[in-house]
Amino acid sequence: MTIATPPATKSPLRALATLVGSLAIVPGAAAVDLVTASARMQDAYQFQPDLADDDQQMPRVGSLVSSSASALHGTTPASANAGGYAYGVVGQQNGSVVLGTEAIAKASGNLVGSAKATAAVEYRVTVMIEPGFDLTHQFQQWAGACDSGPNFDSCGLTADFLHETKGRFLYSTERSADSVARFSESLEVIGNRPLQVGPQATTTAQGSVSLTFNPARALAPAITLGGDWSTRNLTVLPAAPASQLGLFPAGSVLNAEDDLNGPLSGFRFSNLALLLDQDFDVTVVPDPHSDPSPGNQLFLYALGTFTLRLNQTAEASFALDSYTDATLAADFSHTSSFALSRVIDPTGQFDLSAAKFTVAFTPVDAVPLPGAVWLLGSSLVGLITARRRSNGRRSAGVPAAG
Repeated sequence: MTIATPPATKSPLRALATLVGSLAIVPGAAAVDLVTASARMQDAYQFQPDLADDDQQMPRVGSLVSSSASALHGTTPASANAGGYAYGVVGQQNGSVVLGTEAIAKASGNLVGSAKATAAVEYRVTVMIEPGFDLTHQFQQWAGACDSGPNFDSCGLTADFLHETKGRFLYSTERSADSVARFSESLEVIGNRPLQVGPQATTTAQGSVSLTFNPARALAPAITLGGDWSTRNLTVLPAAPASQLGLFPAGSVLNAEDDLNGPLSGFRFSNLALLLDQDFDVTVVPDPHSDPSPGNQLFLYALGTFTLRLNQTAEASFALDSYTDATLAADFSHTSSFALSRVIDPTGQFDLSAAKFTVAFTPVDAVPLPGAVWLLGSSLVGLITARRRSNGRRSAGVPAAG
């Protein structure tokens, strides 16, 4: 069995602090170009000049980075009845990765709007299992058993992750124009087994929803769903005045105005995906002050890593030849999250129910983690490896109250 060894000059607490510090998110690490926003206003008859706006960075809130675009006709809320607005955000909050996108299109007569927002992140997800003093001997026995099995089968730990996506589609009750609102999302969790030959195990979850209107079906959108999503993810929303829906960012004067064509109808979207049995290689770090002889070594914590890729896009637009007064929105702003649910030993030999866990999300392009993700000192000697069970995924729609 090979184990990582922290520098003997550091106390266990200092070694742990060094590790956590090396995995902390660097302020400003989430690149702005991972969020895009674009908005347009066009006049089919060219009586008014076209408007365009792209990627206006908004003030950072903690680790959240956001961008917006606004191309609305008019200088007051009451006259801003045509054009587009887009918003996107990425970052971390309360121990979870969060993403959000929103696109709003408004039309008024011959003035039509369109909007699109995208958000994408790629994080190295490091799960640290800190058993604590009362579990040290259990951990010692479990880690020691790894060396006795012919295939190292008893070394495997698995992690379950929870991914939730929520949002809404809103549209004017009366309409007679070609228009569409779309939202799509894709997620990948990629294993990190440094000693494995061949491609890493990858688990995916993805879906798309589009609402399409045309003059022949003016009052009822054609709904198309793809990937892992279905109609069970949609709940009908009652019609409500636009001023009660808060489509624009909090504090925006645009939220005070009602739609010219009356209340907005729509659908609420909700999806809960449980990504099960994400198996990972484990590095165990011993207490440098314990007896190093076999059977007496005490352990501080264990590590496992994954790569997370999460992308989403929201769009809303009217056809250029539309002639209507209407609003259309795909609002998924700041509503997607990804977090650790639990870590278990699939063999049942090691009880982790009382263990403490720390999860670090480190932007891959901003804080490269060399082989030093395992390096706590020059005395590093290796990894414990394990044969993996097949990955599994379960996705279930969770309708929200209307």
